[in-house]
Amino acid sequence: AISIAFLIEVSSKNRILIYSGIGIIIALIFFIIINNRHRKLIQIKEKIELEQKLLRAQMNPHFLFNALNSIQSLILTDDKKLAYEYHVKFSKLMRMILMHSREDLITLKDEIDTLKLYMDIERLRTDNKFSYKIDSDANIDFESIKVPGLLIQPFVENSIWHGLMNKEEPGAIEIKVTGLPNAIKISIFDDGIGREKAEKIKAIKKESNKSVGVELTKKRIDNLSTKKVKSQVQISDILDINGNCAGTRVDIILPA
Repeated sequence: AISIAFLIEVSSKNRILIYSGIGIIIALIFFIIINNRHRKLIQIKEKIELEQKLLRAQMNPHFLFNALNSIQSLILTDDKKLAYEYHVKFSKLMRMILMHSREDLITLKDEIDTLKLYMDIERLRTDNKFSYKIDSDANIDFESIKVPGLLIQPFVENSIWHGLMNKEEPGAIEIKVTGLPNAIKISIFDDGIGREKAEKIKAIKKESNKSVGVELTKKRIDNLSTKKVKSQVQISDILDINGNCAGTRVDIILPA
């Protein structure tokens, strides 16, 4: 009788331990599920906030204001032909930006077309202070590759206004799209004054503000990484044969 009672007591203790273990495991599973959902909600919230900030900073307000002022100036000076050309390009650019703002991704062709319009307008309002060319590998299908809209423009804007506009002579921008395994590389070259001189000029002018568009775009690019390809931005100086800075290079790696 004592042995049977002892066995029953041991069996009861084992059941309690088993049930307790199952309870702990279930509680742990629920904790993991809730924690994962919480993390996903935070990621979604951060993405929404990033896109909202980007939408507000997609195009520098100074660019819009100055572009409209330039059109007005051309009208007042009775340069109707150039004013019309400027107005047509500006209207096309605004329409493309509004259309693309509804989409998470657009074709690389649309991105390049938007960039061309932006640079054409900047050339017009700076009296052709710079030239540009766009080149690519022959095997790249611009229609099938998808990228976020206005991904390249902030870096080009930076090149124009911090690198090229501080030169006395006209400058140049070259954009090259290269195919990589499961990825593409978009390279932006300018023959401006370089980052170090640009920072010194900003310090003299007491311009402490950073390029909001560039900083937000870097965050967007980080979020595009996949298991096969790590998205990234690399900014470096272009050096001449004497080791002096001869411009700036931006390399953007994106999944294809």
